[in-house]
Amino acid sequence: MNELPFAIIQFETPPEGVMTRVGEQQHWFMAATGLPPENWLIVRPDLGEALPEPASLSGAILTGAWAMVTDHAEWSERTAAWIRSAMDHQLPLPGVCYGHQLMAYALGGQVGDNPRGW
Repeated sequence: MNELPFAIIQFETPPEGVMTRVGEQQHWFMAATGLPPENWLIVRPDLGEALPEPASLSGAILTGAWAMVTDHAEWSERTAAWIRSAMDHQLPLPGVCYGHQLMAYALGGQVGDNPRGW
């Protein structure tokens, strides 16, 4: 049986020191789930890559980033629109750090800087 792929929507790459030690976000999620590489679709909206049709996926993970949702980058806004479509399709969609903040923003929540700083 052909199963639909699970997407990793990767936002940016880690700083060099992090990437040297542990790789990119896609590697973290692939290792954590144990699913083989052929089960994944890696998409980089921050590099201008098109987001897949939600109906073509079994689910997707929205990774963290070293950006701020409040910067409203083009790729972030485009992904926010995609998140709304994914929700319309009831696509399983966990988000981590930037990913969950972008989901909150896309679905009408408030995202902002912590008034107490880091």
